[in-house]
Amino acid sequence: MTPLHKQCLLGERLSGELLLDCHAHIGRHADYIIPRNQPEELAEEMRRLNVRGAFVFQFTGVQTGEVAYGNDVIADSCCRVPRRFMGLTMVNPCFECDVMPELERCRGLGFAGVKLITSYQGYPDDGPLFEAICGFAHEHHTPILNHWWGSKLEEWLQRFPQAQFITGHWDPGRAELVRRYDNLWVCTCLPIAHESFEIGMRDLRPDRVMWGSDMSDLQFGVGLGPILLARVDEEVKRRVIGLNMLELLETCGIPAPDAWDP
Repeated sequence: MTPLHKQCLLGERLSGELLLDCHAHIGRHADYIIPRNQPEELAEEMRRLNVRGAFVFQFTGVQTGEVAYGNDVIADSCCRVPRRFMGLTMVNPCFECDVMPELERCRGLGFAGVKLITSYQGYPDDGPLFEAICGFAHEHHTPILNHWWGSKLEEWLQRFPQAQFITGHWDPGRAELVRRYDNLWVCTCLPIAHESFEIGMRDLRPDRVMWGSDMSDLQFGVGLGPILLARVDEEVKRRVIGLNMLELLETCGIPAPDAWDP
């Protein structure tokens, strides 16, 4: 039994490990209750498990036009719990005239990148605004996470090499693209089954896969368990749960969250 496997089975804090989360939510959603949804409560759970930091974005604007309000919730959360949360700006391309001003506004507020969820908002995955949004991420060397990338992903990877593209959810079918493009990263968020992770990692580059929790929709352990218990090399696990995202942060010039005090 490996150390990470044992710590997971015993429910121990992953002390001494680097954990960074590339996919987390803060706030509330109109359709259901999300308990413990305040940033301080999320940070408390991160400290308990030794998760240093997370990319965070809103729930509110997933299926509405209220993205500015939701982005303000994220900005407030980053201020209330500094150096733990790295905000991603959500936009809704269905409201075309608001997209670029909102990206600029949130960049001025210190947001680290861009979050898209166009498949929920009813915007086509090859819509014309994608070019401008990806171009913004390229210009500012930021990550851009989309819930589900469509058929034009390879074109954008080629045209916008300074943007760091992240799949919002587990998509091992992108393995061929990941092998060819350094600016494509695969998030583990689903949650993933044990076998799915092991099989996917046979084809995916181990240096381009990042753990995503989907917190507060899910608990951290839901997505961590299948990684820590997988029959995969320990160093690959360490890359997935934190070291790869640390590389992404360094590539984008985003300050990495500090280790928690003992």
